Amino acid sequence: MIDDAVNSGARKEKACEEIGLSIRTLQRWQEQGEIIADKRPTAKRPEPKNKLTEEEQQAILDISNQEEYANLGPSQIVPMLADNGQYL
Repeated sequence: MIDDAVNSGARKEKACEEIGLSIRTLQRWQEQGEIIADKRPTAKRPEPKNKLTEEEQQAILDISNQEEYANLGPSQIVPMLADNGQYL
């Protein structure tokens, strides 16, 4: 769309302004004259160092599904467990 406007004689900055896009955003999107695809979904991300283990996740689910905690949110469950000396 921007390319069509520019090829028709419009300035790139004015074409971007018309559709509510910053010229700087367009410049970031462009690579060697062509708009590149969003690479975020394919980006390699390291696994968090503080990621819960399967056992920790299961312990949380087991406690959350107990009858006394089933209708409570985490902000209510955690203090109750702390009062009982249980820390996850």
